[in-house]
Amino acid sequence: MPGQVHSIITKRDFDFSALTASTIEIPIVRAMDITDASELTLQARVHSRTITSGSIQVIARAISLTEEEPNTDFLSAGSDLASITLNTAAPILHLATLSTPFGSMVRIVVKGTGAAASTIRANISVDLIVRTQ
Repeated sequence: MPGQVHSIITKRDFDFSALTASTIEIPIVRAMDITDASELTLQARVHSRTITSGSIQVIARAISLTEEEPNTDFLSAGSDLASITLNTAAPILHLATLSTPFGSMVRIVVKGTGAAASTIRANISVDLIVRTQ
């Protein structure tokens, strides 16, 4: 089964330490075309990590865009296609297979959930492995 590795982000710092009992999502890809994909794997490399409380996740979601409403993001009402929680000491590689159906486009976000007086920081890089029939 042929495949291709798409670099979503190169090594980058995410620091959610300023969050206290709140959550924020940072889209790192608004909508990537995956029309021909038969299998998808989300790959997150954690280069360094310091999380005393709270969490950081890398999440893939189904999305659709249209020419008629280019500023509207049509997101799936279902659950996330894949979610990786960065809860293991670095360096580590996390892999998650996206559940089907995943539609024609995928959004990738980094989600930080804060906690009072905590350090929530990670240096990560993310790829999407796309396999076709």
